[in-house]
Amino acid sequence: MGSKHCLDVTKETENFLKHYERLSRLPLITDAEIAILFGNAVISVLKELDRYNRSEKLCARCARRCCLLVDCELYSPEIKTCPVKSFRPLLCRMHYCHQFALVYPVQVKEVGDLFLESLLAAERLDKEKAALFDAPPLKRFAPGLVNTLECLLADFKKGKSDEPTVLRLIQAEVTKYYQTISPSLS
Repeated sequence: MGSKHCLDVTKETENFLKHYERLSRLPLITDAEIAILFGNAVISVLKELDRYNRSEKLCARCARRCCLLVDCELYSPEIKTCPVKSFRPLLCRMHYCHQFALVYPVQVKEVGDLFLESLLAAERLDKEKAALFDAPPLKRFAPGLVNTLECLLADFKKGKSDEPTVLRLIQAEVTKYYQTISPSLS
């Protein structure tokens, strides 16, 4: 835990810039697309931080909920996980709060710096596309999808479905939406 990583933020930002324009399903982004955008060192750090989160249940037990701060329409305290976890936006994948920094201060700073440097570099090239990486909220970029998912979440909150069912329905809707936007990134 807390091992030192030294990400080359400049190199990783350059790699991001080589590939980000090929993403056509933003603000949604998959693990495979993250692996294309960034090198193995970044993936390793993100996996390490995710393992730490799962073992310590930091996000699950947090009262402040970053999801609320960024106004994520899909956040629900009744659901134990992000309903679109496998497709969550870049901001959600690269933000780690002060709780993570207590054990992983270098990694949290480097990942945060990488996100900001990548976003700023992308903004210099294409402000509209860059804005897609700084989501949620999601509705401004995918209103139809968000409306559908909000209906599924509302039914869940009314007791019309259980958590595994609503998560499965949400994953099916997101997968369908994701597949209809464009062909896979290669």
